[in-house]
Order: sequence, then structure tokens, then C-alpha cells
Amino acid sequence: MCSISGFLRTYKAKDEHFKEVLDIMDTIIQNATDRGRDSSGLAIFRPNYDNSPREIKILSKYNHQLKRRMGGETLPPYRCLINNNRAEPTTEYVPVKKFSDVQPFHSNRWWVAHNGVICNDAEFAGRWELDTDIDTAIIPPLLEDEGMTWGVLQQLKGSMALAMVDKMDPETVYLYRDYKPLYVMYHYELATWFFTSLPKYFPFSEYTEKVKILEVPAFSLCSLSAQDGFEIITRKPEPTDKKAIVVCSGGLDSTTAAKQAQLDGYEIHLVHMTYGCQAEEKEMAAIIKIAEALHCTYEFVDVDWLKQLGGSSLTNGGEIKSGETGAEYCHEWVPARNLLFLSMCAAISEVKGASKIYMGLNLEEGGAYPDNTVEFYENCNRALIYGTLNQVQVVNPLGNLMKWEIVKMALEIGAPIHLSWSCYKGDEKPCGNCGPCYMRKKAFKMNKIQDMIEYQE
Repeated sequence: MCSISGFLRTYKAKDEHFKEVLDIMDTIIQNATDRGRDSSGLAIFRPNYDNSPREIKILSKYNHQLKRRMGGETLPPYRCLINNNRAEPTTEYVPVKKFSDVQPFHSNRWWVAHNGVICNDAEFAGRWELDTDIDTAIIPPLLEDEGMTWGVLQQLKGSMALAMVDKMDPETVYLYRDYKPLYVMYHYELATWFFTSLPKYFPFSEYTEKVKILEVPAFSLCSLSAQDGFEIITRKPEPTDKKAIVVCSGGLDSTTAAKQAQLDGYEIHLVHMTYGCQAEEKEMAAIIKIAEALHCTYEFVDVDWLKQLGGSSLTNGGEIKSGETGAEYCHEWVPARNLLFLSMCAAISEVKGASKIYMGLNLEEGGAYPDNTVEFYENCNRALIYGTLNQVQVVNPLGNLMKWEIVKMALEIGAPIHLSWSCYKGDEKPCGNCGPCYMRKKAFKMNKIQDMIEYQE
């Protein structure tokens, strides 16, 4: 519900450049008021732990206070800074704000800036005397009592990105996040790490040679160290209950992906979307046979509205292009089909308790269909971290394979591709001429193997 920002100067940083560090930091905090305008606070730490950090707290929107208050001083070599710009949640409205309501909050040792909401803070609040009812205030005494570990942080329920500093060791800033955003930037000339909630708050482009910008991995505990730089300490473990949804058309690619999912140790559930394409009945029949061969469950999901939407020869009875022409361009494009299918399977995964979605997207068809590319599903994975509670992820075992390589892989792993239906048409036998048939026939020929299905010609 806020933004958090800060910096950590490494041992290579020169004191004469500290003014530049403050100028950049001031700009970052000012930019980050985009995510918090109700109050702002910061704590800035010196290497000598005997000195408490210097604080600046504001009961309104930040307005270059760091630059104005410290810009004209003879500055000591501060090591790190953490900041919060607060967007006050409706559930934590404070009619009359006090400085004690402004982050960062602290215990005797730990100082914490927080973006998000702690929804179980009432379970902890009675353990300590606090000067505020703001949920973040429970975190510093919790770290004081139980230590700063992944297990302790996992006790907090809600949403969060945290910046944490132990006053006894201000050489390190600890960063922890779930799905709340957090980015770090290293400035090479200043030998300094900066962090903030969104990359657009950094006053540099990611393509500038002066800096590198990284996203703190979702559901991770990381550190910025004056000596070692940025390190990932712990990440959320993989679920032990291995279940996967397979987006299955009934064709060669998705059948191969389904078999690979099993070999990867997942209990699979095939999901087939029925949207009124010309080969729908043939595809459904293939799904039933494939599920039986793989000894797995399946379901059909009716998305007939996609046919009503129109825009594709697969659903409106239009011309199906043949041969190389049909294989090299998306003549039969169905509007946003894989994006829609993936979104629906993400919802099913939450209900089924699945942590993975397997798809048969591949390098070959990525040349004709943008929703078959590696870039497509990798960016979908980023969206799924933010858009689902289970953070389901897409796995695409064929992502860098051409069609002939998929056939080779399918035969090697024992995928039941003899039961699959690749044709765009729904005749008694595959037509042998449409784009998928053309590629399949040629892929088997390149492997010097006879296809196990019969074509019309």
C-alpha cells in the first residue's frame, strides 16, 4: 500500500561521491510518492553502530526533504538508508497522524520499512507496548525477539515488501518480498546499490551503461551487503504435492508436453477448451484416448463464446491455408487464444491445487504465432506471480524445439502421439495439407520414420 526505497553503499564507494548518492536517492523517493502521498519517513545509518540512525519523518507528501535537509551539510559517510512513502489503507485510517505513526518503525536494533498490509498483526500486538496501531510496527520487535529468518517472516500474513536494517550491522540491508514489487539498481561509478518499488522510479534507463537494474525475485529473502553486493538468501520452496494442468489440444505438441509432465513427476490433469473449431469433435475424441493412455484425468471447458466472437477461419468455416503457406503464417489466428486458455487454466490450477501449467508451445510455431513464443509464456509467468494466489507457473518443455525435434522427443519418451489429432479440419482422416498436417508429415520424414496415422492423401 506504499513504496519503499533506499540505498546501500559498498566498500568501494568513495565519500566524495556521497552527495551524488543523496541526489539520486532524493529523486527516487520523490518519484516513488506515486505510490504513497500520506506521509513519508526515512532512516539513514552510519557504519558506527554506537550511533542511532538519523531520521526524517514527514506528516504529508515527501517533497525533496532529504536534499533540502542534508544537501548543505558536511556529510559523514553514511552507509545505508531505508524509506517509506505511505499510502494509508482504508482499514488503517489515522484521523490525526503523529510522527510515531510514520515508518520506518524500529525496536532496539531492527529498523523496518514496509509496503503492503499485515492482516494478522492483532495476533502479535499484545506482546509489546507500541506507540502506534499501524500494522508494520509489530515487525521490528518480532525480529528482535525471534531473529530475522525466513521462518519468522513467514509468520506474517498479508502482502509485503520489506527493507530491514540491524542497527548493530548497518553494512547490510535485508530485502524480503512476496508478490509486492521490489527492484534493485547498482550504480557502477558510485559503487552503490539503490532499491525501490518500481523500476520507473530510478532516474536511469535499464539500457544505460552506468547502472544495472534487477528485480528482487518474488517470494524471496535477499541481502544488499557492503562487501558482497546483492545475494538471494532464501526462496519459497517448491510445493511437495506435485500436480500439473496440461493445456491439451489433442495434437502432437500438447500430447508430448503431457507425457513430459508425467516424467517430471507430476500428477497431470488434461484441460481441453471447446470453442467450436472445425476439428472440435476429432480433438475431443483424441483427448479421451490420450487421457486413457496416460492414465490421467481430463475435462472439457466450454468457451463457445470464442466462436461467437469470430475473427478466425477455424471457427467461421473459412478457408484453411495449406502447405508451407499455411505453416509459416498465422492465417488461422484465433484472437488471443493461448492467452485466454492459459488464464482459464490458471483459475483451474488454483482449485485443483496445481503448481504448474504445461503447454506445448514451440519454437517452430512461435515463428508464425506470437502466442507460441518463449517471450509470451515467460511474461505470462510474471503476470501469474502477481495475479494468482498459488503463483502457478507455466512450463513449456518444447519451447526451443522445432517440429522434427518434437517428433523425435515424443518417440523417445513414449508420448502417445499415435492417438493425437493435429489437423485443422474435422474430416474422417487428417487432410494432410493444412499447416499442422504439412509440418507433422515433414517432421516425421526428417526423422526417417513413417507417421503412425493415416492421411487423406
